Amino acid sequence: MDEVLLPFRERSASNFRRFDWGIRALGEPEPVPLGDVMVVDLVGLFHPEAIDYLDLTIWCDVDLATAQARGMKRDAELGRDHSRLWREVWIPNERDFEANFAPRERAEVLHPTY
Repeated sequence: MDEVLLPFRERSASNFRRFDWGIRALGEPEPVPLGDVMVVDLVGLFHPEAIDYLDLTIWCDVDLATAQARGMKRDAELGRDHSRLWREVWIPNERDFEANFAPRERAEVLHPTY
């Protein structure tokens, strides 16, 4: 939050380090563009520590099995095999986050996704 969302709100320059799943480490710092609106796609932003930094929360309502299938298909099309990560990290994390923080119920807008 302090590295990206707060500086963006304050219209200050900041950097972001994207996580590179291929090497399992943070990448090089990249500048965060300044602007009026930032759209962030990350379920973890519904975490209580982040929620106050958000002006609007939107939940794209898709069941976990469909999301997993789409993500794995996208990875395969990009030549990436993250099957093990999906099974051992991402799916368990999604289930855990949902059980602990109920992001769907916290969202201000529900967007049906097919």
